[in-house]
Amino acid sequence: QSEGLPGIDELRTARTWMFMARGDRSEAAMAAWADEIADLVRLHGGGNRRIACDRLDGAGAHALEARGLTYVEGTRVTEIARSIKSGDEIELMRWTMRVCEAGMARVYEHSLPGATERELWAHLHFENARSGGDWLETKLLTAGPRTNPWYQECSDRMCRAGEMISLDTDMIGPYGYCADVSRSWTCGYTPMTDRQRRLYETALDQIRHNLDLVRPGTDFVEFNEKSWRIPERHVPYRYTLAVHGVGMADEWPVVPLHVDWSDLAMSGRFEPGMVVCVESLVGERGSESVKLETQVLVTESGCERLDSFPYETG
Repeated sequence: QSEGLPGIDELRTARTWMFMARGDRSEAAMAAWADEIADLVRLHGGGNRRIACDRLDGAGAHALEARGLTYVEGTRVTEIARSIKSGDEIELMRWTMRVCEAGMARVYEHSLPGATERELWAHLHFENARSGGDWLETKLLTAGPRTNPWYQECSDRMCRAGEMISLDTDMIGPYGYCADVSRSWTCGYTPMTDRQRRLYETALDQIRHNLDLVRPGTDFVEFNEKSWRIPERHVPYRYTLAVHGVGMADEWPVVPLHVDWSDLAMSGRFEPGMVVCVESLVGERGSESVKLETQVLVTESGCERLDSFPYETG
């Protein structure tokens, strides 16, 4: 798969030292792996002995250090680097979103009384699989009382007419890119009750307000200060994130909801080429939860929504 790609002029067979593959020979296998890495750094490092890794077990780090290398945590480097998407990545993400929305349409079409939560969720999985996608990170499709509290996975409970169905896709689609959007609608497409409509409009207000703040150059502190304020009755049932990055999965950055902002909130700013998700979860005591989320590309002048699946505004 690397044939013809620029920058690749040598192929090596990877050395594994995981216990499942090497058992009681893991230590010897790890030594051979560390020797090879150390030799490469000596050959190509120009005297620099630092090596950054974004994922490495502790034993591997100790083995490299024992050979004179200085281990540097690489997650910060890789997360920030991949937060800015190339044009090719954006095109792949657009395709993944189209696949995801085809799956969401299948879920919607089958949202009838008697369908189980798992049966509905499977329609998203089916569309992703038949289009060459990879997997779904979660099983977040619930109906009625199981929407609150949020983060319950889909079950064999049958959906009932008039209940709110809430879905968060978390879909790793074709070519490994993520489509992370959320929608809510009623089972059987019944008109929303007054309470359902109020919760839905509140969630949509949050999405629209915060979406207007996603602009190149806006730092996260300013975003937080100007962000939508959640009414007190919804606070115990909130989603703790206002915005998060997305690429081949959920990524840096993560901007907390204003009530969860603290001195540990990360610094940074929105930049052109970032792709982020703007989140909302609205519920209250004894209610269902409405989950909405949109995925957007930060542009030179503002932001562009990558999803187009309609909201329930009629």
